[in-house]
Amino acid sequence: MLARSTFHRRSAWIAAVVVFVAAASASTQAATSGTVVTATIPTATSVSNAGCRPGTSATEFGSVTPGSSVVLAAGCTVTFGSSNGATQLRLWQRDRRGSALAAPTTGTPNSGWGSSGVSTVDDAGQDYAPRIALDRTGLLVEVNDSATLLTRRLLSNGTPDPGFGSAGVLGPPPLPTFHSADDGWDVLVDAQDRILVAGQDYDGATYDAFVARSTPNGGWDPSFGTGGVVTFDQVLAGDDLAVAVEQDRAGRYLFLARGDLGTTRQWRLTRLREDGGLDTSFGTGGHVIIGGAPNEDFLYRHRGQVFVQADDRIVVVAITNGVSSDLYATRLLPDGAVDSSYGTGGSTTFDFQGDRDIVRGAGVDDHGRLTMAVSTRTGSTWTLGTARVDPNGVPDTTWGTGGKRLYPSVVLVQHQEGDAFVEGDGSVMYVGATPNGVDADAIGVRLRNDGSIDTTFGSSGMLVVGGVGDNGARSIVRGVDGGYLIGAYSGATVSEIWSYSSHAIDDWNGTTRTWGTAPSMFAACLRAVSGAAAGWAVDANADCTTADPGWNGLPADATLPAALVASTATPTTTATATIQFGLKISSSQVPGRFLAPIAFEVVAT
Repeated sequence: MLARSTFHRRSAWIAAVVVFVAAASASTQAATSGTVVTATIPTATSVSNAGCRPGTSATEFGSVTPGSSVVLAAGCTVTFGSSNGATQLRLWQRDRRGSALAAPTTGTPNSGWGSSGVSTVDDAGQDYAPRIALDRTGLLVEVNDSATLLTRRLLSNGTPDPGFGSAGVLGPPPLPTFHSADDGWDVLVDAQDRILVAGQDYDGATYDAFVARSTPNGGWDPSFGTGGVVTFDQVLAGDDLAVAVEQDRAGRYLFLARGDLGTTRQWRLTRLREDGGLDTSFGTGGHVIIGGAPNEDFLYRHRGQVFVQADDRIVVVAITNGVSSDLYATRLLPDGAVDSSYGTGGSTTFDFQGDRDIVRGAGVDDHGRLTMAVSTRTGSTWTLGTARVDPNGVPDTTWGTGGKRLYPSVVLVQHQEGDAFVEGDGSVMYVGATPNGVDADAIGVRLRNDGSIDTTFGSSGMLVVGGVGDNGARSIVRGVDGGYLIGAYSGATVSEIWSYSSHAIDDWNGTTRTWGTAPSMFAACLRAVSGAAAGWAVDANADCTTADPGWNGLPADATLPAALVASTATPTTTATATIQFGLKISSSQVPGRFLAPIAFEVVAT
């Protein structure tokens, strides 16, 4: 995922009352009028993990022999700061639960989730696999692509959250013309735990794109748009579909939609203010037409994705128009102008087999590389393809040939969606559907960080889940401790959330698990911090400067006291922190390759 600076905004209000009074005799009434001029000034924060990338001597333990311990000599260096506020650096787990260091699942169902790893979220009538996302506490949010367009929140065991909506369920958004053909195509949990749903609203003749927002507790938010909904008809008398929604660092929303009118098709990126109004400072009147458009109709169930970089530049993944549909990535400046420094003139295009390529998922790793997954066609056969570009949009020549790879053994279903999750080290988990006679089975494929199939997953790198009728998977997020949560469907009529588990190495916690006594332990400590005019406040228990380092476990949430690495009351734009990692392995530790997805967060107060 992209390194992102999360911040609390501090507002400064500038007010003036202007009163005009005309000179008059004592018997004359004076007319008065006034106004208040206001301005909100956010804190300006930044963070860079350039000195702490995966696969370096600062983050790679390599092979650790059971019964031994290793402390990485090279420090992991993070550059951060805030130009106009007191600065804090926080360190925490990206999966927000469990232990920090865990092995990716090999395909074992999570017995603590639903029934044998399956939570059924069935609605009346025909269901499709839901889109899913996690909130900041690790609770799962899903929007169902079915005749009812319901939104749910599930607890960590896969049961409905009684504190959300009505018994864990929120009814359809208040769309202008709710119809059984209305669909939810993407879901986002924003920085305030409000839920954004993007999709299509059918009026009986055509579709309009919509974005709806719910409060954290499950009620459509009246402070957003009209009754909680914003709709757009971008191609008059044609069909529109919002396929992706994202939030930037200023709290604004970006959503990507495609418009369809006969042979006229286009992608359009729209930016909304936090209240749902158009941000007219972006593009033309709040919109940017993306240079590329789908060549096929809705049958192919296109996806697109939007990513906001730490510098507020915007990366859009979609497909181009033409005789064949090709994979397309472009980058925009914060104001919506094309960033000509990205790829070739602002974009990068991949053609896999000279025929149609359909975006299925994408993600950004901790090197800043963008990896994209497609279903690609040759003749009548659709298979999996992937492509990777560096942070500047240049094809990564270490990934297959010219930055792309084909997987002929992974056969996909033409019209069924899929998704991809990209780990911080660049490895990928893809989910979708594969043909099985006249029906389809759900499929999962894991790729190593060089793009090759990871044969330790499932059976020779693939996990196939079948059943009666059509089965498939539509979305994926990383769960707790190396596991995954997958939005799926069974028998083409029942929506389900599947959970797969793995095994983890415990965190140091200073009481029951210390460096001297724990059977296996992962920990971090702060070696040094510098860059402010005033001194830094450092937790002595996490200080590496002592002869016996003060190790610390990695907390599950940025708000926990243990997440605070260092702080200073003086604003600084160029602070540097050096983090050191330690690992102790017991003689009986389960083998495997373990990953610790870590987040660095800068908070200005």
